[in-house]
Amino acid sequence: MKNKPPLLLIRFVSLLMVALFWGMGMFVIAVFLPPPSPELSVAEIAAVYREGRTSIITGLTMAFVGAGFMLPLYCIALLLFSWPKQKRVFRISQ
Repeated sequence: MKNKPPLLLIRFVSLLMVALFWGMGMFVIAVFLPPPSPELSVAEIAAVYREGRTSIITGLTMAFVGAGFMLPLYCIALLLFSWPKQKRVFRISQ
C-alpha cells in the first residue's frame, strides 16, 4: 500500500472528531456519567431529566454527529486488513 499518509491523516482527524463530538456530547454536555442515584424517587429522576432537557438534546445531537465520524475509521480498517501484502494461496488440505 503506497498511500498510507492520507489514510493516517484521515484516521487521526476521525479519532479527534469522535473524541470531541461523541465523548464531549455524551459525557460532558448530556451528563450521562455518573447516572442518577438509585436512592432517588421516580419524581426526582424525572425532574433531573426535565431540568437538563436542553443539554441532553444538545449532547446527544453532538454524539450523533460524532458517531458519523466513526465510519471513516471502519473503512480504513477494512481497507488495511483486506489489502494483500503478497499473493498467498491458502490450502485447506495439503
